[in-house]
Amino acid sequence: MLEGLPEKGPLLECRHKNKIACSGFRLVPNSKRSIKTLPVVCSSQVGDRLRVSGVRDEDIGNTRLSLTDGITLLMLKIHFFNVAEGDAILLEYGDKTGTFRVLVDAGRSDLPESSGSMRHTADHYLKKMHINFIDILVITHFHVDHIQNLSEIIKTVHFGSIFSTYFPPDPSVRIKDIPSELKAVRELPRDLNTIAECMLSANKTGTQKILVTEDTLIPMPNIYGSILIRAPKGGLLDFQNSVYDQLFAGVSLPETDIYRAAKSRNNNSLRLLIRYAERITALDGDYYAADAEN
Repeated sequence: MLEGLPEKGPLLECRHKNKIACSGFRLVPNSKRSIKTLPVVCSSQVGDRLRVSGVRDEDIGNTRLSLTDGITLLMLKIHFFNVAEGDAILLEYGDKTGTFRVLVDAGRSDLPESSGSMRHTADHYLKKMHINFIDILVITHFHVDHIQNLSEIIKTVHFGSIFSTYFPPDPSVRIKDIPSELKAVRELPRDLNTIAECMLSANKTGTQKILVTEDTLIPMPNIYGSILIRAPKGGLLDFQNSVYDQLFAGVSLPETDIYRAAKSRNNNSLRLLIRYAERITALDGDYYAADAEN
């Protein structure tokens, strides 16, 4: 059992002749009679359908219903965009009535050239998929290969909410270049300015900004699943964000502090646990590479 996961076993509510939106599956019952609430647990995935177990033929009033009859499940799709190194991952599920989408990071814009490569930027993929609205954006951390292309995406895609460990106090302010022999120190202002630019654009469209300081559970509507965003633990994030605030305020800081904040970005990555149909998918940002930063 993974720590922090929500309890399983929601009750599903079906109604006569409706395409049902419920806390678990969306069901399309064949029965012409009203159906009472039934507990259902999902087991194995088969192609584009799921085999349902737990309750098979349940007495419902004076009739019986086989739960495998006429059940349509919304399938969760996870698109791992080929953006070279870094991440840009799109989660989506839905039907003709609407699609719920979550974008995890945005990849980079300046993809290295490679003969015969199928790599494309995330904004290219989203345009090809005709997507101009995404319910949730999760920014795991502020490395160029996770955030750079966001400045292009946000020109054509509106986000309902953005989850991040930090938001600039005033996104109209830009940090000046910091001369240094240390690459991490030189590049940190660029990456923070990218975030500021994107948040300034998000403010204009009324996007909700949600600061993640503790584990946050996002239920997936009309589907048996959820997204658990795991927040960084310990005081390193507080130190990092304090350095960010001071840089945006124009405070001159010791190079050692800037370097430490820059090199703690992997350690402070948001991590996602996606639970769907009794399966767990972990998206760890660059947390797995935290040791490489030190």
